[in-house]
Amino acid sequence: LPDELTRREWIFQVAYPIHNFGNQLPLMLTTAYGEVSAAENLKLLDLHFPRAYVESFNGPKFGIQGVRDLLGVHDRPLLMSIIKPPMGLTPQESAAELYKSVLGGADAVKDDELLVSHPWSTFTERVSQHRQAAQAVYEEGGHKCLYFVNITDRPDRLVENAYRAVEAGASALMVNYLTVGISALSMLADDPNINLPIMAHLNFSGAIYASPWSGVSSHLVLGKLPRLAGADVVVYPNPYGKFPLQRSKYLRIAQALTSPMYDLPPIWPAPGGGVHPGMVPILFDELGV
Repeated sequence: LPDELTRREWIFQVAYPIHNFGNQLPLMLTTAYGEVSAAENLKLLDLHFPRAYVESFNGPKFGIQGVRDLLGVHDRPLLMSIIKPPMGLTPQESAAELYKSVLGGADAVKDDELLVSHPWSTFTERVSQHRQAAQAVYEEGGHKCLYFVNITDRPDRLVENAYRAVEAGASALMVNYLTVGISALSMLADDPNINLPIMAHLNFSGAIYASPWSGVSSHLVLGKLPRLAGADVVVYPNPYGKFPLQRSKYLRIAQALTSPMYDLPPIWPAPGGGVHPGMVPILFDELGV
């Protein structure tokens, strides 16, 4: 018989006591989907956490409301832009692009995921130059802006990078949380000396969620887990851009970021990847934050 007539598909649920792994993500994920992840055709579809587990995490410092309060914008969706080209601009050149973006209405501007510190642009110098550009726009028209500077590095250098960014006058941070490690995101969010919104960038997520038969569901990778770890904003694909993501998954991710999760505040869904001005009304209408 053909495979499609003999293959069986099952969904099963397994419960574990939370004292098996405590208030951490690495051992929880190892318990739920560790060695078995190497098995063929076995996908982690969802994780349901009891209140006691969720309340053991500090979660996001800002969330949707906190970011709105920083910007003084409470009655409309926020618009974020990314400076292009992603590589090669000096801090002065990228600051000039930030100035134009904010003058055009951007509420936030982010680094590219490939950009941290390079011979032509260090993240501390970008923070300094971009802060001056954002201040210039504010003084001209009263429009505030957050600049999410990419501080991605090895975990042992990540907090030091955050401290250096804070010292240079950063207004927000970005980290490639899946390549650094999701607990490194928790480490940043839990630090009382890092009182800035944190953006979690999606890169490498497709290697984890894209297969329909293995890996981890996208609404976990890009939704529940970074929210639990303390992200305030998560950048993720949308079905209208350059990445193939089903519309139902894109909406499920947004739901995981914003729906009630005990006392964790809702955080910002930030669909990206090939977004152009024509898509903005659709995204605003569908996400409604």
